Amino acid sequence: MHNLCALADSPPPITYRQLVAPDHLRSSVNVIGRMVAWGGQPFGAATGALIASMASVNNAYRAAAVVMLLTSLLARIALRQTRSSV
Repeated sequence: MHNLCALADSPPPITYRQLVAPDHLRSSVNVIGRMVAWGGQPFGAATGALIASMASVNNAYRAAAVVMLLTSLLARIALRQTRSSV
């Protein structure tokens, strides 16, 4: 489930950023997006460890899958709205 959600979550936000960013700022927006995505991983790891210690490892994986699925759906909705307005 984790890998499925990770694949579903990656392309839509990148495409959205490329569609809405002005040409002269596109590389800066891409760098900031990557920095936020990679820089947020330690916080996600800490949150997962906290959930696993309080509940169980399976519940930590379930929570991560739900969060990734929701963010993927929100990104797809935003991307559709952007494409229809472009």
